Amino acid sequence: MTAEDHPILAPWTQDLIRSTGYPEFARRAQVEGLVRLNVRVNPSGRADSLSVLHPTPHPILVDAAKEAVQKMRFAPGPVDTTHIRIGLNFSLYPPPIAGKE
Repeated sequence: MTAEDHPILAPWTQDLIRSTGYPEFARRAQVEGLVRLNVRVNPSGRADSLSVLHPTPHPILVDAAKEAVQKMRFAPGPVDTTHIRIGLNFSLYPPPIAGKE
């Protein structure tokens, strides 16, 4: 396995999807999937470029993930550019929160 197989799946990625909105077409068609992105962050903390890591789910989820990440502000890296991998899991049925019934 490579590093590409293990993108960051931080809890805040679900908040990012909620704030951007689940694509309506994908919701109606019950399309789900994990979008893995390689993000180049510039010194100002913005995503300079995005590339999709394989395998890719439905293109509409890829577009939604790219849109969400481009709106984000990252901590600037120690060099001119920093590369990070992010995974956004688009799921219509999120897992229950521990301790909540």
